[in-house]
Amino acid sequence: MSTVSSTRTVDAVIGALEEAYPLSWAESWDRVGLVLGERGAEVRRVLLAVDPTVCVAREAVERDAQLLVTHHPLLLRGASFLPADEGKGAVVTTLLRHGTALWCGHTNVDRSTRGTVGAWISALDLQDAAPLVPGSRRLRRRTIPIASDWARWARSPWPPPSVGWPPRSRIWSRPPPGDPAHRSR
Repeated sequence: MSTVSSTRTVDAVIGALEEAYPLSWAESWDRVGLVLGERGAEVRRVLLAVDPTVCVAREAVERDAQLLVTHHPLLLRGASFLPADEGKGAVVTTLLRHGTALWCGHTNVDRSTRGTVGAWISALDLQDAAPLVPGSRRLRRRTIPIASDWARWARSPWPPPSVGWPPRSRIWSRPPPGDPAHRSR
């Protein structure tokens, strides 16, 4: 949870986010930006999370956050039903009832060296990192040699998916069987 030192609006905070992570960097299928909320509303507290789940929405309300910023989008496809008591409808209802705005960044943040890519570059201590295809807007997979401790960690057994997936002890996931990047171990 972050407390903003001076009074700001939702528009001012998301303006700073979108300057660092331009919406134009997002993949065409992605849904990033302001999902709900009033641009002119005051922001004193911001809650950051990975996914906009019901639990996260409730936590934003409990912590009196006026803005929830998540990495993953709430809706990638259109929704026909948003019941207030379950799933994504409960997220929307909870946030709207309490005047909490929601901004999602995803592939636009992944693409930035200030975002996910920069964190991986630092965590893996990569030197002279560069895009696989300069100027390309497509995300690509690449295998890189990594230190033996990292390799052992990456090959360790994975728990089955559950409601709490991904497990908090992991920061990446293996591709599913059948995916071209999947390798049997």
